[in-house]
Order: sequence, then structure tokens, then C-alpha cells
Amino acid sequence: MESLTTVVVAALGVLGAVSVSELTKKATSDAYDSLKKLLAKKADPLNPLLVAIQSLERSPNSAARIAVLDEEASAPTSLIDQEVLGAIQNLQTVLRTQAGTSTVSNLAIGTNIAQASNGATASVVNADKEK
Repeated sequence: MESLTTVVVAALGVLGAVSVSELTKKATSDAYDSLKKLLAKKADPLNPLLVAIQSLERSPNSAARIAVLDEEASAPTSLIDQEVLGAIQNLQTVLRTQAGTSTVSNLAIGTNIAQASNGATASVVNADKEK
């Protein structure tokens, strides 16, 4: 099963995408909202995990905010229990079903990262490299 961070990042990507159908956005939104409501039911609004999710929603492409969510989700005091794991798995299933693939996302954070898929190639060009 994917981590909370991975499915949240993937869901926010789907919800913010222009080329995604309204049906896909609705299914993703329903599963994502269900996960958030479950987490909110388990803690006060200032819980660090909830704050990290809200922060990432405001800036879904922020590597720093993704890292904070990952850290909070991994904390010993995290809200993640069997019920939350079920909601994460439900969101993951929705994302996989809507994407028609078994991969939720391919997330890379850092510098000098190149990614390619479907037989394509990718390379890193470092403009700052000394000549």
C-alpha cells in the first residue's frame, strides 16, 4: 500500500489537473474528502498532520511541504490507524481505477533528477556546471 503522503500528493495532482475528466475529479474528491474527514474526526484542527495536509493543499508542488507531511505521517503520534489505512487504501484504489494503472504516482524530490517512462529518455542538464 502507498503511503499517506503519496496518495495525498497524487490526489492533489488529479484534483488540480486540467486534462482530467470531471468524473475522475469527483471520484478522487469524494475519496480524498472521506480521508480528510476521518483524520479530522480523530484530532483537533491544529494537529500537525492535519496542518501539514492543509499546507500542502495550498502549495501541492512544494517539496518542503511534501517532506513535512511525510514526517508527520511517520511520527509515533500520527493519527494513522487501521481505519485511516482503510481510507488511504480506498483513495489509492480510486486513483488506480481512474488512472487505469497500478501505479499511483512517481514522485521525485531533490536536485539533478531525470525521469522518463514508456520507452522515453530523460537527462539532467546542469547549467551551473563548471566548464
